[in-house]
Amino acid sequence: MAPATVHVDARRGRQDSRPRPKSRGRRQERRAPELPPTDVKIILRPKNNLDLQRCSHAVLHDSIRNAAGVNLEEALADTLRINNLRNVIVVSTPSLTRATLYGRIDSLRLGDRTQAVSAYTAPPEGTAKGVIHNIPDTDDADAITRSLVNSRHPTILQARRLGTSRSVIIAFEGGTLPYYVYYRGTEYKCYLHKKKHEVCERCAAYGHRIDVCPKPDNYTLEVCPVCGLRDPTPVHPCTPRCAICGLDHKTGDKTCKQRYRTPYLLQRRRWDQERHRRHTPRRSFHSKDRDTSGNPRDRSTSVPRLAGPAAPQGVQHRSRSKRRSTNKGGLVMLGRSPTPKPSGRQHSPPPEQRQSLSTARHPTSSPTRQRSCSGRRQIRSPASGATSSAAPPKVNWAELASQSTQHVHKVDPVQHELVKLRQMIELLVEENTQLRTQLARQAAGKLSSQENMDTTTTLPSDSARHTLSEIARSKLPSDIPTPADSEPEIAFIQSSKRRKGLDAKPKDAQYTTEQVVDSKLQQFEQKTERATNDRLEELKGMITDLTNTIAKEFSAMKARISVLENTQSQPVSGGGGPIKHKPYARPTLEPNTNTFLEHIALPKNTLGD
Repeated sequence: MAPATVHVDARRGRQDSRPRPKSRGRRQERRAPELPPTDVKIILRPKNNLDLQRCSHAVLHDSIRNAAGVNLEEALADTLRINNLRNVIVVSTPSLTRATLYGRIDSLRLGDRTQAVSAYTAPPEGTAKGVIHNIPDTDDADAITRSLVNSRHPTILQARRLGTSRSVIIAFEGGTLPYYVYYRGTEYKCYLHKKKHEVCERCAAYGHRIDVCPKPDNYTLEVCPVCGLRDPTPVHPCTPRCAICGLDHKTGDKTCKQRYRTPYLLQRRRWDQERHRRHTPRRSFHSKDRDTSGNPRDRSTSVPRLAGPAAPQGVQHRSRSKRRSTNKGGLVMLGRSPTPKPSGRQHSPPPEQRQSLSTARHPTSSPTRQRSCSGRRQIRSPASGATSSAAPPKVNWAELASQSTQHVHKVDPVQHELVKLRQMIELLVEENTQLRTQLARQAAGKLSSQENMDTTTTLPSDSARHTLSEIARSKLPSDIPTPADSEPEIAFIQSSKRRKGLDAKPKDAQYTTEQVVDSKLQQFEQKTERATNDRLEELKGMITDLTNTIAKEFSAMKARISVLENTQSQPVSGGGGPIKHKPYARPTLEPNTNTFLEHIALPKNTLGD
């Protein structure tokens, strides 16, 4: 038998003293496939030194099937696996009926002999295991199940005794382990179940105990179980050496810090933390996103620093920023570099300009800023860059359980949108009034111009003008020359026609313009009213749906709180003092949908007729 040597893991920097088999030039065996997670697993642990490695797996399958009373057709859906390291048999079945039959097996018929075995059901995946101690020896498996698996513990799936000890292992649904359980009304503290690194005291092999060791009772040890010496003599210097951790104490001693294996819950938590750490980007020291409000030197460079009192000429002001400078040898060095010399005196700005600059730099702070005496860093808002030293609001457990505040916050965007719609409606009404006033003024001006055009002097017709011209010619003396051409008459006729055209045009133009403007105004009012009504109907529907959702969530929250109170309202054991009540009484709120709708309802008949 190979001695239990101490192995050092170079990647983790710790010792791993578990005995490992020698690799005799063969490749490492592949890991067996995962069993179906929905199947029920039955563990069969043989007794009386049965070595499962020397047994045929098919013979074991037939003996298990015959002992359980399952026919071959049904057993084909089950899976049998041999764990050589722990010397146990695992039967995976999707049927609860066959799982019950497999769990009742207490012996197997192998050839001409009967082999005693102990069977138990392995807890399903995704469960947490706890242990309670000091359970009476007289309680059998049924009494333990009745005492723990009841309505008081809705998350307990199963409970069984650990071998012949006074400890009971409990399987809880989910990944949460309670601090206390109640065994027939008695309060027991529940501990996290940790498996041990088992090392056999008979064969010094890792993975099983002496009660399930496949070696016979008269087996001669090849390795000393105390010091791990190979082929020991009856008389040899024996110094205790642990086969688990490699320190100077007996193997599996209570002082060994590595005798317990890490529970799966802790391993999964560490895996999640490691995965989160890998996927989360690290913040460097020079990152711009880190909080630098507590350091007076790390300030924003968007606004220049205010100049202090006038410095004497020839005095250099050193810059607080670091930059790279190159020495004579060409090496790049980090250090403070002085600013160039000023040409003259530097005058400080007037108080008004200084105050405006400080206001521009810190828009949310007062002119006279005071540092906080508590020494806490101010919280910088990622959106605006402003700082606020207020502590985060406290939320009690009732709000976290109900999550009702999330639904209340959904009402704020709807209210903001309603306010915007009201402002838009007011602007539309104002524009409508202005348009009506302008149209009235234009109509009044056109009517006055039409009246002036209607009162113009009428001119005589062509026949009348011809008659008048003949009469005038006949009355004129013979010595006065008369015009022989007709140019004045043609000009007079053209002017009269032009005036007739002016008399006829204004009426048609006036009526046409008014009709077009009225039709466009009516179309605009109809479109505006239609769009406003559609938007109001949509908002009312959204508000109604939101109100119904809030009412449903509120009722569900009350139901969950009542269930939580009924679950957690447990009496305290005797001798513990008076029963403590909650520090406050939760107010009962009833969602009033009518008041909510009246508060956010819009005014009716906002648009003008």
